[in-house]
Amino acid sequence: TDERTSLNEELAEIEAQWSTQQAELQTFKECDPELMRQKRDESTVARSAANRWTDNIFIMQSWVCERLNMDSADFTKHFGIPEDMDNV
Repeated sequence: TDERTSLNEELAEIEAQWSTQQAELQTFKECDPELMRQKRDESTVARSAANRWTDNIFIMQSWVCERLNMDSADFTKHFGIPEDMDNV
């Protein structure tokens, strides 16, 4: 019927408008304060994990060098650890 046809056309227009608005929303998504907070929190967790693993490597290096009477330069060379490695 005519009413159904007009409602279907209106629905199609609304869906097209919704799709356009969703695409526009995606362009602003990177500026979303909630997303920015989440990324900041994730980077804090990642930084702390990286520092924890770096500390673990230094602890292991100290233990191995003491127990096996090994020079720290030999340890870093043998395990492929960069000489300039430090906490982030």
